[in-house]
Amino acid sequence: MKEFVKQHTETIILLGIIAIGALLRFYNLSGFSLSNDELSALTRLRFDSFSDMLELGVKQNDMHPAGVQIFLYLWTGVFGNGAFVVRLPFILCGLASIYVSYRIASSWFTKSAGLVTAAFICVLEYTILYSQIARPYSPGILFSLLAVWFWTQIFIGDKPVRKSTYLWFVLSVSACMYTHYYCFLFVGIVCFTGLFFLNKNNWKPYIISGIAILLLYLPHLSILHYQMSIGGIGGPDGWLGPPKDGWFWGYLYYCFNDSTILISVVGILTGLGLLVNFKQLKQYKLYLVALAWFLIPFYIGFYYSRHVNPILQYSILIFGFPYFIMILASLMTGKGRLGPALFIVFAIFSTGTFSTVVEKQYHHTEHFGVFKPIAESVIRWEQELGATNVTNAISVFDPYYIHYYLEHLKHDTKFEVYRTQKPKEMAQLIHAVAQSNTPYFIYGWANISNPIENYEVVRNKYPVIVEDDIHFNSRITLFSKGKRTYNFYSTTNLESPAQYWNIKPNDIDTTNAVSGKNSIKFDTNRPYGSNFTCLVSDLKIDTLTTIAAAITAKWEPGASAELVLDITRNDSSIFWRSSKMTEFIPEQHQWGKIFLARELPEILEANDQIKVYIWNTGKGAFYVDDPAVYTYPTVKER
Repeated sequence: MKEFVKQHTETIILLGIIAIGALLRFYNLSGFSLSNDELSALTRLRFDSFSDMLELGVKQNDMHPAGVQIFLYLWTGVFGNGAFVVRLPFILCGLASIYVSYRIASSWFTKSAGLVTAAFICVLEYTILYSQIARPYSPGILFSLLAVWFWTQIFIGDKPVRKSTYLWFVLSVSACMYTHYYCFLFVGIVCFTGLFFLNKNNWKPYIISGIAILLLYLPHLSILHYQMSIGGIGGPDGWLGPPKDGWFWGYLYYCFNDSTILISVVGILTGLGLLVNFKQLKQYKLYLVALAWFLIPFYIGFYYSRHVNPILQYSILIFGFPYFIMILASLMTGKGRLGPALFIVFAIFSTGTFSTVVEKQYHHTEHFGVFKPIAESVIRWEQELGATNVTNAISVFDPYYIHYYLEHLKHDTKFEVYRTQKPKEMAQLIHAVAQSNTPYFIYGWANISNPIENYEVVRNKYPVIVEDDIHFNSRITLFSKGKRTYNFYSTTNLESPAQYWNIKPNDIDTTNAVSGKNSIKFDTNRPYGSNFTCLVSDLKIDTLTTIAAAITAKWEPGASAELVLDITRNDSSIFWRSSKMTEFIPEQHQWGKIFLARELPEILEANDQIKVYIWNTGKGAFYVDDPAVYTYPTVKER
């Protein structure tokens, strides 16, 4: 037995690494919520035919190649769409990637470097997360590693290359191209690198392989062309902004769990390895290749995001990440003697596992906006209070995102509103609140822009927060009727003078009003009017505070305006925010509530001046009544 262990030490260690990798990836797999992107993929499977799924679920409504979506269509058609079942193939791809990365690093450098590489891939939060979620990253990593493995057999080493190796190279590269566009870019760089390794024995089959790869991609060209023609996720209307200077260093920090402990251990082991082994290091060409495969995708994404359209995210750089790890592993292990290598593997393995599991609390952390806990809260409150006593509203990109979990939890419920991003959708929320006659109101959102004003709309009729479940990039709140409390509250009925309110007599109109006889009239001759003014010290702020303004307004044709918050210091504005009034009252000739709410910045000083006013930006007339300004403690969302 001892002899067997001695002869197969590397294999036993590798199997142990993969086993721990499986444990880290399978633990609580179906317990944490499917992400917005995963639910989006499942939503885009719900078509009557395969052709409709390709046209409507991929070509017109996605920015990824068709490969993963086709796989999910076939996989869920056989095994269903439960969270564990959906994620299972992606976990398996992630585990296979640990093994293939070991083989590549062992072939390029030493088996010791391969084991250290496998240990890194096994325990890092970065690689665990993107091998768990049912998105293109896990299969993309595996296919790109396989492409590099067959590339290695073609160009590295002295063994004769089998014809089947070229075939597998063609298939793995093609799989990358059908999986993710940045994976496509990465293997394009790999294929281009091969041109520098051509010789009289391999140039012809390699060129033929390239032609075969292009031919295999022809069926996807129409999808690629259409998706590229409609732009991307960045730009003025997209949620992703261009990367700032220093983005790359933030990315490296993220790669190693944002952990000072782990980065210190990696730095010490790399430094010691260089100090001891620098003169013995070989394979300088492969170090350059690995470094180029890691850095070039970043520089391309950075330049494109700065000058064309923002695309750069941590997730898309994962295809080149293993080669940076291979460099570190080789520098640490040098000539690859087993004794020192086992110590390094243990150090990386133990420190990385501690960082991921204990320090980062990986399995108890919400990494994306969640939907499962949102659905669970709706179910719990309806069961406790009675479904007939609750009105429900939610803001998500698609109704299926919340109904997926409601269906799997075997609960049927009705939502009056499913999205609040556009004026017409906001009007639906306003209408739902106004028409509701239940004692309770539920409002939630997940992974979508959610202005604070949405809560003011609900609290206009349901002032009391009974329970508030706050999650990462998602939140659901149970409201009830009752009396709302404020830290500061000031209002005027426009009938008599009121502190902080500068009401100009020429602004007063007596032909339209909600309460009393007076209102404020705005028209083309009055871009600004009466306002609220106070000092920061008047608000008596002692914690994080949200300031809000509410007015009741009535529109005439052509009217448009903004409710403005302006904070000044020494007559210079230091904080300016506004709320477009047309987003709350899209219909004309009707009175309705308009809100502005913002968290006050922490830089405020006691003598800073706070002003709330109306900016008339249109040509039509409108009337304003019952203005109010108030503050309350900020609820921090994650």
